[in-house]
Amino acid sequence: MKYATFLAGLLLLASCKLNDDVNLALPSQQRYYVVEAILHPGQPMELLFSESNRMSDVASLSFVWFADACFAIGTDTISLTNYLFLRKADSVMINYTSQVPLPNLHSGSIALRLVKDRDTLTATTRFVKPVEVESCTVSGLDITATLRNSYDSHDRFFRVEAFLYQSSSKKIPRYTQLYNLGSDTSPELALHMRVGNVPRDSLRVVVSHISREHYEYLYSCSRAVDAYFDPFAVPTPIKTNISGGLGIFAVVQQQSFLLKSRYP
Repeated sequence: MKYATFLAGLLLLASCKLNDDVNLALPSQQRYYVVEAILHPGQPMELLFSESNRMSDVASLSFVWFADACFAIGTDTISLTNYLFLRKADSVMINYTSQVPLPNLHSGSIALRLVKDRDTLTATTRFVKPVEVESCTVSGLDITATLRNSYDSHDRFFRVEAFLYQSSSKKIPRYTQLYNLGSDTSPELALHMRVGNVPRDSLRVVVSHISREHYEYLYSCSRAVDAYFDPFAVPTPIKTNISGGLGIFAVVQQQSFLLKSRYP
C-alpha cells in the first residue's frame, strides 16, 4: 500500500500555489477512488480506501470514511470496520480492518466489495502458491534468492525487497525489484538484486510471490514515478483491477530473511 499516497496525488498531477497576479483557469477534474488491498495469509484482512485530490485541493491523502466494506471467500463474508491507523510492521496506512486473518489457501479466489453512497467498487483476486526459497545469500552489494521452480508459466511473478540496517543510523534504505520469469523453465529460479553502496551491519530480504495483476500494478506505478520526475520518460497508465476505481487487490505469499552482513 505504499504506492497509494503517490497514486492518489499522481492522478491530479500535483497541487500548486499560484501568485496573486497570475490568473489561470484550472480545468474541471474528476475525483477518483483509490484502493490498495494487499492481503497476507495469517494476517488481518485490511485495506486503504482513499480518494484522489484535485489540483485546487491541498496536497494530502483524502481517506474515505463510513463505506460499507467486506471481503468474500466462498460463502463466507468478512465485514470491515472503519478504523485509521499506521500499521507498524510495514509503516502502511490502513483505514479498514477486519482483524480476521486471511486463510492460508493456495487456490481459489477472494472478492472485495466497497460501497460509498451511490458508488460501488468491486474486485476479485486469486490466492497464490507459497514462495519456495531454497537459499538467500548476499555478497557485497549483490543479493541472490534461489527458488524451486514449481510455478506455471503464467504464475512466475516475484518481488524482492531489501532493507539495510546500521546500528548508528535511524534511516533504513530500502530497495525493491520486480521479476517476470514466465519464460524461465529451469528447475531453479535465481532472483538477483543489487543494493546501493550504503554502510550496513545487517539486512532483511523479503521474497514475495505475487500475481500478474499485482506485478503489472507495481510496474506501472514505478514507470509513472519515473515519468513524473523525468520529462523525457514515456508516461505509463496505472494498471488496476479495481472496478469502479483505481488501485490493486491482491494476495501475496512471502518469506523473510534477516542476514548479518557488514558493508563495507
